[in-house]
Amino acid sequence: MAAAYAQFAPYLWAGLIALVIVLIVWVVMLQSRVNHLVTHYNSLLDGASGDTLLNALDRYVARLDETIQHVNDLDALCHDIETAQVGSVQKIGVVRFNPFNDTGSDQSFAVALLDAKGSGVVLSSLFSRASTRIFAKAISEGTSVYPLTDEEREAIDQALGSSVTLTPQA
Repeated sequence: MAAAYAQFAPYLWAGLIALVIVLIVWVVMLQSRVNHLVTHYNSLLDGASGDTLLNALDRYVARLDETIQHVNDLDALCHDIETAQVGSVQKIGVVRFNPFNDTGSDQSFAVALLDAKGSGVVLSSLFSRASTRIFAKAISEGTSVYPLTDEEREAIDQALGSSVTLTPQA
């Protein structure tokens, strides 16, 4: 047996040394992973002394619940704003003109102020040397029960083509 040992001893020692080197490399890799996990664990605890991972996770879940509630509140507010803005002035058309031969410049005007549905008012001002007259006509979905002048119709057409409307989502 001693002769067999003497014959294979260098190979056994070389194998053992290789095994030890592989085990050392494996231990170093495992230690590196453990260090990384400890660092990550400590960052989760956020520097709180005597805290546990479970407490830290409870805090994060509570913060997540608060964030979800805040997002829901903002979503409701956004919906309310979208609903309210449908009735606000969103479309404007302005036409300046000269209705009389005895005045210079385009001092008269027609202004259409409409909401998202094309309803609102058209204001007209007729300027002359002696006076200025202002008229208002209600507009419902781009039309009026009152007769419209060409300039008022042009202002309404400008307003209806002036902007992209936002409608609330259901």
